[in-house]
Amino acid sequence: MIKENKLLIDKNCPMCRVYGNGFVKAGLIDEDTICAYQDVPPETQMNIDFDRAQNEIAMHDKATGETTYGLTAIIKIISQDRPTLKSILSHKFVFKPLSVLYKFISYNRKVIAPSAPAAEAARLCEPSFNIPFRWAYIIFVALVTAVVVNAFTALLFPHFGWTHSIQNELLICFGQVAWQGTATLLLLKKNRLTYLGNMSTVSMMGAILLLPILFVLSFLNPSVYVLLLLFFCVVGLMFLEHIRRCTLLGISLWMTVSWLAFRTAALGILILA
Repeated sequence: MIKENKLLIDKNCPMCRVYGNGFVKAGLIDEDTICAYQDVPPETQMNIDFDRAQNEIAMHDKATGETTYGLTAIIKIISQDRPTLKSILSHKFVFKPLSVLYKFISYNRKVIAPSAPAAEAARLCEPSFNIPFRWAYIIFVALVTAVVVNAFTALLFPHFGWTHSIQNELLICFGQVAWQGTATLLLLKKNRLTYLGNMSTVSMMGAILLLPILFVLSFLNPSVYVLLLLFFCVVGLMFLEHIRRCTLLGISLWMTVSWLAFRTAALGILILA
């Protein structure tokens, strides 16, 4: 177990709290190692690059004064007393793609798990706004969601004689991004990509909810009423989550109206096609 270190996490970030507590519960670090980015003691501050620590978690060794960041810090935590694992994870052919994945998650963590805006007086721990990684996230979610939803509609639509295809789902997922992107130009003065990132996470949550349902349904042959109930339960939860995120971030609830309008229109077009 690593001791006499300080692992800086954003106390306002749900994702940061989860992995920090996860390290503690796994016995990799002790509870005293966790330190809020906003509350770093003065004697430690001179050894930490706070700008870098907003994008990459920082692990400060109080004994040596050394601070490691990001994936390097994570490898230090999970590979302690495991030199073979450390050697594998540190190899350039493994480290480089993992580093890209780490940055992909880190730069989008505030749209994956948003938090209320911090008080102006507090030391902010906001990841830098990275447009390529934000669009990569939006596109990735649209692709994954299309695949998962298509698997579900393959079970539901034949009951009504409706057609389904991955092409239709891709058009709907990317069409929603285009539709809501246009709505942001009319309804939002700022935070447009922040909204689209959060909207994408809502879609991803719907896909994640469908995965265990699809697994169970692979062993059963439920009635169409059960399928419809499951479908509308997932959409309802997505609707509530969309409202929650808009409220949390101070985004106009008209964006939820626009989101629902597109969903309703897309379903109508699929039925009539």
